[in-house]
Amino acid sequence: MAVKRLSWLLLLLASAPGCSLFGEPKPTPLSWTRLRPAPPPDQAIVQLHLRVIERPVGDAYLNTELWQHTDEMIVDLGRKSALEDNGLRVGQIVGMTPDKLDKLLQSKRACVDKKNRVVSAGQVVTQPLGGVEPAVSYTFTRGKEKMPVTLHQARFCMDVTPTLTADGKTRLVFAPKVEHAEATLPFQPDPANSAWTLRTERPSKTYPELSFEVTLAPNEFLVLGGVLEKADSLGRLAFVSEQADAPMQRVLVLSTNRTGGNDEPTPQDLAYTQPSPSLAAQAPFSIVRAGRP
Repeated sequence: MAVKRLSWLLLLLASAPGCSLFGEPKPTPLSWTRLRPAPPPDQAIVQLHLRVIERPVGDAYLNTELWQHTDEMIVDLGRKSALEDNGLRVGQIVGMTPDKLDKLLQSKRACVDKKNRVVSAGQVVTQPLGGVEPAVSYTFTRGKEKMPVTLHQARFCMDVTPTLTADGKTRLVFAPKVEHAEATLPFQPDPANSAWTLRTERPSKTYPELSFEVTLAPNEFLVLGGVLEKADSLGRLAFVSEQADAPMQRVLVLSTNRTGGNDEPTPQDLAYTQPSPSLAAQAPFSIVRAGRP
């Protein structure tokens, strides 16, 4: 009886996936979802649909008509005033999506940046508002104080952090920042842990005074743009490119969806949940692939 049980045990072990009692272990096939693990089933994720529309500077639709379809009071008055002082404009589309906006969103020529990001709630997404400029100079306004800023190899961005609300909507916190090539210390203080942490992201100037939050229902649209009349403002430079032969201006259009529980993201969606693995992280997988028969 003992010999029979041992025989059955050896047979089970020999038939286990990726296991062999005799010779080399059988490599287990890799899949895309193993490289990009799915979040736990009870962890809700947020789908961010980010679109940058670009038109010639002074375009009547982007400057005036589009904003007639938005509610610009979606941001509280105090923060709205600070945004306007710095040339930034925010509005939520009211009612159905305007036909002209829908056509621009579908246009390959006008919609110059089109991303669908799928992230865990609370994860920060950095959305560039334009390309890298060799040098920029603008004035940051804080109340009555005006501070000139000059940066080299600068790129204006918006950090977006989504969180979920109990009524099925998504709360979005926006924080403007300007990435640049100026030398900074490689370490930054971490007061919570009384320590220093290694800085891994590109050096940037951030403006907490200009951060704001908006709550959107699924498929509602938010529009962010610059005020052309604020000639030397952060917002004007973020959304207007003067370097090209034909100066262009842009708006960022954003909408959201949320999933969780039994709603499974596709493997393509999961590609956006984490940054691409480093070359060092990919090395073990390359070795396994090379060892396949």
